Amino acid sequence: MFVLVRFFVRVVLFAVFILGVRRALEIAKGGAEELISRIDEGEGTGLDQVLIRLHEALHRSHARRSGEPDAFGEL
Repeated sequence: MFVLVRFFVRVVLFAVFILGVRRALEIAKGGAEELISRIDEGEGTGLDQVLIRLHEALHRSHARRSGEPDAFGEL
């Protein structure tokens, strides 16, 4: 009887863990989509601007190393 109760508790805790992980992934996805939409609208804040500057710096670095425009035609 005790083994059955322990098994049931483990299954319930495992289900709660899986649902928690799934919810955390949904929150992260929603946050990323919100960040992207803010950047598209030009309403960037501190982190948004850092990501934009990093992206542009990577494009410039790639263009300098290869000596040709990157995949997006930017130098």
